[in-house]
Amino acid sequence: MYQSHKKWVIGVGIGIIVLCLLVAGVNIWNDPLFQYTNSEAERGYRIYKDATYQNPGIAKDRDYEGIITGSSMTQNFDPEYFENLMGFKFRKLSYSGGNAKNCTSIIQTALRANPKVKYVVASLDSFGFMNEWTSEGNQSPEYLLNDILLDDVNYIFNKTFLFDYSLDNIRNTNRGRSAIPSYERFCWYGCVYGDKRITDLEPQSKDKQPSIEEEYYLGYTRDNLTHYWIPLIEQNPSVQFALFFPPYSILSYHSSYITGYLDSTCRVYEEVADTLLEYQNVNIYDFQAIEQLVTNLYCYKDQNHYHFRVNDFITRCLISGAYRLQREHIHDYY
Repeated sequence: MYQSHKKWVIGVGIGIIVLCLLVAGVNIWNDPLFQYTNSEAERGYRIYKDATYQNPGIAKDRDYEGIITGSSMTQNFDPEYFENLMGFKFRKLSYSGGNAKNCTSIIQTALRANPKVKYVVASLDSFGFMNEWTSEGNQSPEYLLNDILLDDVNYIFNKTFLFDYSLDNIRNTNRGRSAIPSYERFCWYGCVYGDKRITDLEPQSKDKQPSIEEEYYLGYTRDNLTHYWIPLIEQNPSVQFALFFPPYSILSYHSSYITGYLDSTCRVYEEVADTLLEYQNVNIYDFQAIEQLVTNLYCYKDQNHYHFRVNDFITRCLISGAYRLQREHIHDYY
């Protein structure tokens, strides 16, 4: 009886080990999060399901010199458009809802992995400076951001990555599906744009709320700058940072006015610009006051998110220098 139990336990143990090795083997071979292989390697179909888990691996690629990151305001950028205009390769590392911690963490990962990086494009969304600096937001797991091999057990033995990524890649490759072009990764398409679409999403009327004190969010703003953006910029003086305030629609600013947040939000923008423009390797662009853009609701799918053609417009402005802020005029601007 004892011998039979012993054999059963050994058999189960061996089975578990074999199963774990099988899971690890498939995840390492397919590498759906690109931790060991180039994200553009010709290995059949690649599913892009969640930037939170896949951005770190893409950031660890070695053949690019420019980064595009930020919130969903940057998801519709076309890296190939940047490449055609600037003459070097870009990687897009956007996060839906990405805050200061999320964006600077992925930039740091990219800079550690690839010392060739010389140009960083990033959105400076107001919400990224109006929360506690410790807020996790849409943060990628540390075991994917770092280069500690022991931490990779969380990746290679993960059944979610096996079933939702690796096996899906293998299945679609066998069906002959093609790899997704780099510019389509984590973009959003098929959206309805226009004034009726947007106004239908929002309440038709709101009572004006008392304005929040203008200085209310400055403590949060300075903390996020001090812990994230300032160290990143100071530690990388040879990297050029092209940062921008996104052009939300006029309805977004009206909503901020109605709810009492507009003055305090403008004060946040002023503080961010005044602080970061002290650095020679930083340029900041503001597209919020372009009347023909923010008032054209056919450029938007909701109060904030704009059409990819707006991203193309921003790309051209970043390169030409249009709408670039001058530090000496910031206090007159906001």
